Amino acid sequence: MRPRLLASIALALILSAAGFYLALRHVPFRDLWAYGARIDYLWLLPSLAATVLCYVFRILRWQLILAPSQRVPFAAVYHAMMIGFAVNCVLPARAGEIARPLVLRNTRQVPFATALSTVAAERLFDMAAVLLLLIPTLATVNPAAGRTVRFQGYDLDAALLAHLTRGAWAGLGLLILGLAALAWPSSRGLLLGLVRRAIMLVRPARVGTLQRMADRSLAGINRTVDHAARGLLCFQRPLLLAGVMGTTLLVWGLNIASFYLFSLGTPGIRLHPLEMGFVLVVICVFIALPSVPGYWGVWEAAGVFALSVYGIEAAEALGFTLVSHALQILPVVLAGWYSALRVGLRRADMALSRPP
Repeated sequence: MRPRLLASIALALILSAAGFYLALRHVPFRDLWAYGARIDYLWLLPSLAATVLCYVFRILRWQLILAPSQRVPFAAVYHAMMIGFAVNCVLPARAGEIARPLVLRNTRQVPFATALSTVAAERLFDMAAVLLLLIPTLATVNPAAGRTVRFQGYDLDAALLAHLTRGAWAGLGLLILGLAALAWPSSRGLLLGLVRRAIMLVRPARVGTLQRMADRSLAGINRTVDHAARGLLCFQRPLLLAGVMGTTLLVWGLNIASFYLFSLGTPGIRLHPLEMGFVLVVICVFIALPSVPGYWGVWEAAGVFALSVYGIEAAEALGFTLVSHALQILPVVLAGWYSALRVGLRRADMALSRPP
């Protein structure tokens, strides 16, 4: 086996081992094992099937968003997405959102700014879905009935949930404005005009070298903005936009179905699907708080708070959220490890097969 290929395999294995350590070091295995022994795992099969379908529709949605700028095969989108999600599980600050466009740039030559803007569009649809789901699911609960849950200096309660929800709505509005500024030619032209004026104000007049540097910077900005705008063309195509919105509904419907189906086999958890939707939405809102990679801790605290409004005791609530969290995270880490290995090997083989 050639040295470069061996080096690629060794690096992939080292990074994978480090990723597994980072993903698993915060897991409370004793509590996880105790509760897991009481679960009817037959319900895990339909729950995992719903999760797999959820990821299939996530991949199809990203393909739809990418389609106007570049058609990317299902397998390439799958590997980029799973690597990104796995990175989110093992590194802080949602670094996987940067990893995904990097993988597409390296494997399918999609410009980084184009792929990054499609990831931002995905986040917009997901944020909108979570916030809209909160409206009907809130009708099933009395948030004042939930107990306060402490987590790393935070008091997770109805007041904090309301505060984070308002912040999420504000963030969604800013994201919509930012993407709109890039997506439509008129607003994009206005944005570039402001950048040009700013550069004209700061560059010294008649200083040749500095002026050429400023001109090159402006050309680079124009090119980056154009690439980013190509990733947002789906907003200008009604049928494509409808497809993206439809797949988003399927993604979140399957997310709720996965949690609900698994809950049927867990002791002490008896909720109907809309109530389980509230639990999922609350977890999604609270994991915006700073936490360790993989959201260990804040996910469980959010689950305990959400389930407490339905009168579920802390022990059962903690066990359910711990096990369901592990079943959501660990398969993603495994899939991301496999994708990273496949992508690394394929790129090494391509490099080795090039003529000298």
